[in-house]
Amino acid sequence: MLARISGALFDCQWAEQVFQFTVVNYTAKGIPDQFITANAALSLTAAELEALKVRLIQAKVKVIEYDLMRVVNFDAASPFYGLVNLSDQRRLDLIGYKTMVQVARLWYDARHEAFSMILPNLYPDITGKGQKAKRVERWKEDDWGRFFTAFWKIIRDRFAGHSSHEIGHSLWSVRHSQLMVAVVLLELEKAFLENLNTQDEEYFEIEGKTGDRVGAMITKIENRAQKFAAFFPADFFASKWGITSLNTGLGRRELAACLDLHVKKKGKYQWQDARLVTGNIGAD
Repeated sequence: MLARISGALFDCQWAEQVFQFTVVNYTAKGIPDQFITANAALSLTAAELEALKVRLIQAKVKVIEYDLMRVVNFDAASPFYGLVNLSDQRRLDLIGYKTMVQVARLWYDARHEAFSMILPNLYPDITGKGQKAKRVERWKEDDWGRFFTAFWKIIRDRFAGHSSHEIGHSLWSVRHSQLMVAVVLLELEKAFLENLNTQDEEYFEIEGKTGDRVGAMITKIENRAQKFAAFFPADFFASKWGITSLNTGLGRRELAACLDLHVKKKGKYQWQDARLVTGNIGAD
């Protein structure tokens, strides 16, 4: 496809070939979003992609998904490096693309109430009219990925060394672990942000007017994430759950409720009797 574009456009530069390929396939049928995302992410440097962003946005291409997957799937520092399914075929050994986009966007969009305390302390230099939007813009451009990666590294380090319900596999093993399911990751992340939001406003304050404010805030988030992760015994994720269909309304509600009770009871929740685990949906 790229070769045909190159032949049709005289002296076509590589970045232009990728742009034309992306636009053509977004206006045609049959090419999944994740394939387009993978092509652009693997074909362009960060500078080339940035230069094409305006044109891609005008062409209604989902540029945001490029940014998300650059952090989530293509950055070697990410706990999910190479673990997202970018094909149009179901891959049991990889995490679902669409839900992982949601997992990343929960941080990227900064819409959760917790961010209303994080961003003002992170960017106190942004003041005046439109300050909220400007802070979010800087967050998206510069820092969201560092926070996303920092949080998920805490979760990975907490559970990766534990065995899953399938012998010979760890809890950080796609296909063989109930933790490494996109909807579980999404609900766990939501539970963390809810818990983070219960902290006093003073928790997010950064002392001093100079220094690495991003680094200082990441440390605060990491400290909270450490305590949050400790609320969940590894055995909870390693036990075979009675409800296996977690994308349905019932399964997702029971999952969210169970995660919430782990946090509220600060790790003392008797999860063995949870309907998620027993599968007894008729229980009170």
